[in-house]
Amino acid sequence: GPVIFDISNGTYNEQLDFYQNITGTSSTNTVTFQSLTGNASDVEISFAASGSADNYIIRINEAQYLIFKNLTFRANNVNYSQIVYSINPRGNLTFTNNVFNGRINNNGNIIHIEKLGSGNLDNLVFTNNTFNEGEKGIFLSSQFAKSNNLNISGNSFFYTNNSEIDIFNFTSPYIRQNNIAINNSFNNYAIKLNSCDGDFIIAENNIYSTTPNECYGISFSNCNSTGTTFGTVYNNFIQVLNWGIYISNSNYIKYYFNSINIYNGSLPNNSNLTAFENTNSTSNLLIQNNIFNNEMAGYAYKGNSGTNNISDYNNFYTNGTILTNWNGTYNNTTLADFQSKSGTNSNSYNEMVTFTNHLNLHVANSLTFLEATFISTITMDGDGDIRKNPTFIGADEFIYPLRGTYTIGNTGQYNTISDAVNDLYSWGIVGPVTFNIFDGSYNEQIDLNGNITGSSTTNTVTFKSNSGNPGAVEIHYAVNTGDENYILRISEATNLIFKDLTFTSNGVWGRNRVVISEAPKGNLSFQGNIFNGRYTPFDAAYTLVAIATYSALYNLNNLEFINNIFNNGSYGLVLENVEADEQGSQRFANLIISNNIFNSNSNGMNIKGFDSPIISNNSLDEIYYSGIAVSNCDNNVTIKENIINVLNTSNPSSALKVTNLKGTYLNYGKIINNFIHANKRGIVMYGCDFVEVYFNTVNIEDELPQPDPTTYAVYQELNNYLQELNNIFVNNAGGYSLISESETGNLNDYNNLYTNGPNLTKLNNTNYSDLDGFRIASNTNLNSYSSEVQFFSSLDLHIKNSPVQLLGTPISAVSTDYDGDSRNNPPFIGADEPETMQVSLTVLLEGP
Repeated sequence: GPVIFDISNGTYNEQLDFYQNITGTSSTNTVTFQSLTGNASDVEISFAASGSADNYIIRINEAQYLIFKNLTFRANNVNYSQIVYSINPRGNLTFTNNVFNGRINNNGNIIHIEKLGSGNLDNLVFTNNTFNEGEKGIFLSSQFAKSNNLNISGNSFFYTNNSEIDIFNFTSPYIRQNNIAINNSFNNYAIKLNSCDGDFIIAENNIYSTTPNECYGISFSNCNSTGTTFGTVYNNFIQVLNWGIYISNSNYIKYYFNSINIYNGSLPNNSNLTAFENTNSTSNLLIQNNIFNNEMAGYAYKGNSGTNNISDYNNFYTNGTILTNWNGTYNNTTLADFQSKSGTNSNSYNEMVTFTNHLNLHVANSLTFLEATFISTITMDGDGDIRKNPTFIGADEFIYPLRGTYTIGNTGQYNTISDAVNDLYSWGIVGPVTFNIFDGSYNEQIDLNGNITGSSTTNTVTFKSNSGNPGAVEIHYAVNTGDENYILRISEATNLIFKDLTFTSNGVWGRNRVVISEAPKGNLSFQGNIFNGRYTPFDAAYTLVAIATYSALYNLNNLEFINNIFNNGSYGLVLENVEADEQGSQRFANLIISNNIFNSNSNGMNIKGFDSPIISNNSLDEIYYSGIAVSNCDNNVTIKENIINVLNTSNPSSALKVTNLKGTYLNYGKIINNFIHANKRGIVMYGCDFVEVYFNTVNIEDELPQPDPTTYAVYQELNNYLQELNNIFVNNAGGYSLISESETGNLNDYNNLYTNGPNLTKLNNTNYSDLDGFRIASNTNLNSYSSEVQFFSSLDLHIKNSPVQLLGTPISAVSTDYDGDSRNNPPFIGADEPETMQVSLTVLLEGP
């Protein structure tokens, strides 16, 4: 069975000679020598050889299935210092977690295993060992026949004199994650492969030189894989003086994601030094996503055409005058020249990359995102960090700010939206970023908390459905406890776009807000989204979208809501500059609310404290209390071409309420071409100055059977300099068409004021039953009408018929009606420009 020798702490001055096969050993019945404590420093086996005959600490001939673990070996003779020696091996040897202390001399290979006749070097394992000094660290030579299953990984090499890893004639060697420090003689090879083939892997090794002498990173000679068994060299960090990677007579090898830098600060520049060279009949090489950097004024790359060689997405840089050499003939001073001469590297770069330092080739900075081509088999970088798509070239997945398009979903680059948000804050952005979200249901709470580094009005961040169908991507979250009542919270993040998404709140009652921001910095866009909440009368906990400022530190500039659907909720949309007062201390600019649909909300929208907001082409249907409320806004406020349908029969809220809207003589506010239906109250205007009220149609039609004298189509109080022209104000619920209190400087004319109740209007608390009495008392509406109008329905306020041709006065700034139909001259009043023949026919039938 398996045998383990636990070696007690101490120093053992001996030689171990395994001179023949051990009876009974096998891959199961191994023999292990290890320190009792598991600590290599507790057991030292040392020996001072006297000459070439006894130049070893361990000699292995024919013995196999041996394991040496957690031990220290020390060679004490300065001239003869081999530690492990075999010239008649049978393979099956493992060395793990040991420390080998050698000496630098021509007879001092630390591991020297060489097959000179029969036998093999199959199944050799060297893992997590430390090699100090020595002539060569690991020298393995499989003469006459290939050996297999070689694993050299996780080892550290310090200052061997000739080569750290030197292997000959192996199939599919595995050399990975070794740390190699070069500090000695000329022509040192960190990793040297000769006559190796198969699908070998040389990956994630860190090679760096601290010597002023010439040295090579990785060398390949006569290594020939095949089209089905490519060797792969990837994610290696190589900092040396002479050649980073050197290839001679070697074929079918992939070189991906390597970072090579040629540098030595103690020597003068040398134009012969090369980061990457392939020469002497190399073919079928794939050279992609590498950094070839030369800081010694030499070549970044020397190559030949070969056969079927592919080279692209590499970065070539030199501080000298010759960037590359092609076929030994053409010295290329520019990347464009190299591309032209070689016909390769059309997507490659010529950029200076800043590394952490000359011994650490992690990227510290790059002015350009050096985007690699996607390699599906390489998902991590040299440190084990996951590679993004697009990924950065070289061995280090440089944490480069995001730019471009990314995907979210089960098969996307990000599994969740929150993962994408985390990267936004970890990395920042350097260009516009779009996250395409694959179809599906996402149970997430998204918190955009803080400014995203690099964002701007140009460098925006967009979250949108990949398909463009908002119904295909639902983001939902159930808030059941605590104060975190939101699906999406935005705090100080700006330049965000949300497009074609569905947000659904399915929390317990009282916790159903969808989008909130109480620390906004503006620049937010919502386009084509669906917001689903729960219906309740006035509780703010059910507001679908609520963005408010409570401090001068924050703002609501540059907000837009376009083509969204707001379903249920106590309020559909609340945008509130809380500290705005009547005098206009601070007003926020560039608000657009356009082409949205509000369904079954208690209240449609509440807008406060803006300069010149635009509220247009919105449809508010089955609103139960208040439709559109706008307060404390200034200048060119535009409320046009909206349809508002308020159904409540008992609450005194209005369909459109405008309070303290302050235009100027040169910059009027505008309420134009709106269709408004309500059971109780149509338009309320209070404390407004310089507002144009043109071509609106208001119909009050209560569902109750008895007339309601408290209803009104329009209520106006403390307004100044209104221009109220070409409107239809109809009350079919028995109340007023118009109530006007304490107003000055208004221009009111060409309106249709109609009621089916006893009082047509009220002026300064006095009722007037007909238009003539109101004209005399107000000295307004001299060309106005008081005529019943037939609409297509109580909710569709297009003109079906009219006994009177209700012609208004032309207004050049309003050339079309709600539907975009051209206005006649003179125009028909109200939001609809009906067909003239239809109206005229009615007039003729009722004539004498």
